Amino acid sequence: MGSAAVSYTVVGGETLKDVARTVLGDASLWWRIADANGLTLSSDAALQAGQTLSVPKLALNTNNEGTLQPYDPSRITGSLDPEEREISMPI
Repeated sequence: MGSAAVSYTVVGGETLKDVARTVLGDASLWWRIADANGLTLSSDAALQAGQTLSVPKLALNTNNEGTLQPYDPSRITGSLDPEEREISMPI
């Protein structure tokens, strides 16, 4: 993630979630905007119309609670039970 950021001017009634959805495409990343601007507001608190926010550019592969999955080796190896494995031998 680089230090480059985008400026965004708040429209009346918008929240951090609204800005994150509009600019970043994911409302759950609202905290990134709050952090970049030193804000301690909740995600649903109304922002001030005309306020300018710095929105950090994020890597395209940013994970959130809906996309991050822990590593599961069984998804790669399948069952290790010899009774369940089908062995094919060349003739």
